[in-house]
Amino acid sequence: GSIAIGHYAGSAITSGQKNIAIGYLAMQDLDDGDDNVMIGWNAALDAASSGFSKNTGVGSYVFMQVAAGIDAENNAAGGFGACGGVMTDVAHDNTALGYKTLNASTSAKDNVCVGSSAGLNITSGDGNIIVGKNALDVATTATKNVFIGEEAGGTLRAGIAYQGAVAIGYQAMYG
Repeated sequence: GSIAIGHYAGSAITSGQKNIAIGYLAMQDLDDGDDNVMIGWNAALDAASSGFSKNTGVGSYVFMQVAAGIDAENNAAGGFGACGGVMTDVAHDNTALGYKTLNASTSAKDNVCVGSSAGLNITSGDGNIIVGKNALDVATTATKNVFIGEEAGGTLRAGIAYQGAVAIGYQAMYG
């Protein structure tokens, strides 16, 4: 069974098991995903697939725009808009904690982002550790990087695939 509390929360669950949806429209479209916990206004609103499983989200608009038929598993997001992008496929094993962390993620995986707007515009990439307010906030593609510190890697150009970079400290590798 599943538990749903809130206006239209979990209203489409038919065969999904062990889900908890708390909040206005939380997991409204999910029909058969399993083992999810979503707490917040519009949390996982568009998640509709059995591929959306074993995810935990706390905060308004977390996992807001999950595309139908995706494989997004084992993600944890906390904070307004964390992991709120249009997840399309293979977006799994991410940890996003803070306001709009990993907000544009579509197919990012195996990332750890902590801090307000950390990894804000990353759409794809894997194995990143991004810690700090606005750290690596403009880059769209990043793989196996470490950015630690407020604005570390901040304002680096979009459209460049950053790989294997290490930047530690306030505004390290800034712009």
